[in-house]
Amino acid sequence: MAWARVCLEHALPLCGSEVARTLQEALITAENWQAGKTSTGEAIKIARRIHALAGTINNPSAQAFLRAAGHTVATAHMSDHSLGAALYIQKALKLAGMDYSREKEWQEERLQELPENLASLVSEHLIIKAKSLGL
Repeated sequence: MAWARVCLEHALPLCGSEVARTLQEALITAENWQAGKTSTGEAIKIARRIHALAGTINNPSAQAFLRAAGHTVATAHMSDHSLGAALYIQKALKLAGMDYSREKEWQEERLQELPENLASLVSEHLIIKAKSLGL
């Protein structure tokens, strides 16, 4: 959760006002879950609501930012969702016509702050999942 959350926090200034409020809500939920102030069930409900909202957005970049927020919160349920948080941020930037390589590098640097075996595992899976998102 910590890595997904820091990735989303870092991307917040890039997302645009259309979805910034929802991303901030996701960050608060993630922080509260980490502090034991929000249950996993409540986090899942919020993640589902954010993903549902993403389905109503016509702006592909904003939609991807919302998916990143939903995955950040869904990490409370399953750690694999942290990958979606990082990758959907990259996809959002790509869809906005921005160079996402610097964000990817930044995310990978933060990943190295995790225990080595975990960082290695996440890195391997990021490569595999990135291809499915066209990254």
